[in-house]
Amino acid sequence: MHIELEKRANASTLFTFLSPVIALVLTLICGAILFAALGYNGRGLAMATALGTLLARRALGEPREALPFPTSPLRSRPMAALAALATGARALYASLVRR
Repeated sequence: MHIELEKRANASTLFTFLSPVIALVLTLICGAILFAALGYNGRGLAMATALGTLLARRALGEPREALPFPTSPLRSRPMAALAALATGARALYASLVRR
């Protein structure tokens, strides 16, 4: 199967004006879905933006001491491997029960 793209002779006037509107609407919808999926509501949006900026600075190499809030190193969770194994076993059990 061979697909070939051909250039139009004339640009569509309708889509010349409509495509930015479609792009804006799709961007707003995707942004709303993304913020809802991350659990942000109207009250937490400003804090999420501010903390995101600060965490990006930290990810780019800024020292912990330069940030305006206290930080501590990440600790490993006790028995994290066991928790992952238990989650996999539960998923397997659930898939077997559904059959």
